[in-house]
Amino acid sequence: MHGNKLYAVCIEVWKGHDGWRARAQFDDFGHCDRGSIHGHISTKYTDDLSYVVDTIKADVGGLGIEFARVMGTLPGLYYLNDGEHGCDPPPENWRELVKAEAARIGFRSYDWEIDEND
Repeated sequence: MHGNKLYAVCIEVWKGHDGWRARAQFDDFGHCDRGSIHGHISTKYTDDLSYVVDTIKADVGGLGIEFARVMGTLPGLYYLNDGEHGCDPPPENWRELVKAEAARIGFRSYDWEIDEND
């Protein structure tokens, strides 16, 4: 592992036939260096979007992984593959749901702009 820290830049959520899930991908500061670390952590299914978001955020922090800012922006919350997720179409109002969750936890989401003061 390079730099002795792991970071994530966003949480991805999606809704399958069994409910909501969330995941965060993480890396070390080695980027593409030999021996760099990359991985992900994900939740199982539940019927509550807020629950999976809170669970993944807490578990990422509990593992010592930091949510990092990139180019002056807050970490993000997005729907997996921007709503183009194979067999399970997203809920009709998925963008509004994800944007509301992002605002609730202090992350950016769709329709964001870079704010160097954040």
